[in-house]
Amino acid sequence: MNRYAIENLFGIEGLNIAWYGLIITNSSLCFFPYGVYIEEIDQWRQATFFYESALNLALLTAMLICYPHFRRKGYLLPLYMIGYGTIRFFVEGLRSDSLYLLPGIRVSQVLSGCLIILGIVILFIISKRQVVRQ
Repeated sequence: MNRYAIENLFGIEGLNIAWYGLIITNSSLCFFPYGVYIEEIDQWRQATFFYESALNLALLTAMLICYPHFRRKGYLLPLYMIGYGTIRFFVEGLRSDSLYLLPGIRVSQVLSGCLIILGIVILFIISKRQVVRQ
């Protein structure tokens, strides 16, 4: 898949190496959607932008399915926070341009972890309030 098609498919302008993951050295894994070939540097890299887009679409689908059951109870926001935080934590672990807080600890993964924890706390608060109301 060429760069122009990827930019249009995902609405990304001015792609650079930061959008991609690690270099793929195993030739049997050099295919889309696992990886993308970058002509400018003559390398196959993991398609982290695609992973994130596909997982976010799956999260949206799950939330749309859950919507009728949870909309009045307040569960959608914390479910989104937990889901999106989990997706970002996974994808950021695959990226090649991460900013490190400490060796081995990426800033983006710490923030994703905080989002997951906050979502769990909100779920706990909502469930406690519903028990009190009943």
